Amino acid sequence: MKPSTGAGELRQALVAQAPTRRIPRLAMLAATFGCLAMGVVGCAGTNPAGAPDPSSAVSDDDGESPVEATSSPPVAPSSATPDNASEPSPLEAAWARISGAAGSLSEEETDALRAKDLEREELIAVCMAAQGFDYVPAVVDQSALKNPTSAVQGADLDPIERARQFGYGFIDEQVAALEEPPQVPVDPNEAIRELLSPGGAAQWTAARAECDIAPPPVEVADDLAKFNDPVFQEFDQDSTDLAVTIALDPRSVTLESSWSNCLSDAGFPSFTFMGEQGNYLSDLWESRRDLPGWVEGKLPDPAWLQDVRAQEIALAVADETCQKDLDYVARTGEVRREYESAFVAERSDDIAYLEQLFAS
Repeated sequence: MKPSTGAGELRQALVAQAPTRRIPRLAMLAATFGCLAMGVVGCAGTNPAGAPDPSSAVSDDDGESPVEATSSPPVAPSSATPDNASEPSPLEAAWARISGAAGSLSEEETDALRAKDLEREELIAVCMAAQGFDYVPAVVDQSALKNPTSAVQGADLDPIERARQFGYGFIDEQVAALEEPPQVPVDPNEAIRELLSPGGAAQWTAARAECDIAPPPVEVADDLAKFNDPVFQEFDQDSTDLAVTIALDPRSVTLESSWSNCLSDAGFPSFTFMGEQGNYLSDLWESRRDLPGWVEGKLPDPAWLQDVRAQEIALAVADETCQKDLDYVARTGEVRREYESAFVAERSDDIAYLEQLFAS
């Protein structure tokens, strides 16, 4: 059995861990307004969980080609999707109402944004020509870099049976991304730059950066300013602080420790907090780079794949079994709802204000 962590040590670790456990909030709004500010068309959508897709790649600031989508695999879910995962907590529901007030970009709005991007590209081309460089006005759709979100395998199965058959589905997703890599959009200006000498390419890149200095549209600046509203800033910080308070509740500390010890008894002694499974699987997948004959973008050795799948499944089964034995989902949800219900009731005026703010 894993040695029990002292209460003081565990509490300190929970505080350090809390920022990564913070409650999902305005990711949809931030992603949408961030895309507008960057002038990137097609990236305003978010995944169903409201978090920007970690598999999407963007160009480096120096104009280099996008990084391979599979070079840094997304973090796996902390556990197989619980049956009540679609039911938001009180604070999640409040943030959903706030973000929902802003809505999403319509097709007409997306077309208008693309037109503005193209107009900006044409101004860059004029500026580049004045400095003696060729430049083709082009709007590259970065959304094409995203891998399609696959349906949860075995969604109708008991969580332990689903884990036994599919693990977390993490390794399968990485293999699928290698077998059918996303189509990287072509930027015609990359071809122009590649034809230049190293020194000429550096000058071209510097000129491109200089010509692209332009403030975001007024309406985008107004939208971004909403995030500096004092009520938003305070509510956002208090939401994060609440996550820390929930994590430090003695019931949460005891449950997290019990889950950790249960996994240790099952042969996985390296896990202290729920959510560390994703890092473990990411490291496991990245270890393929140490294999003899490894080639970027190619499938690893079949025997190695079979072995890491077996490790993923063993962890997922142990995880789900421990969660079931401890009634982990229900007990954590009970503590979270207790705190969040009181918080949402106390801050109802702020929530109503933020709904109106982001709807305007």
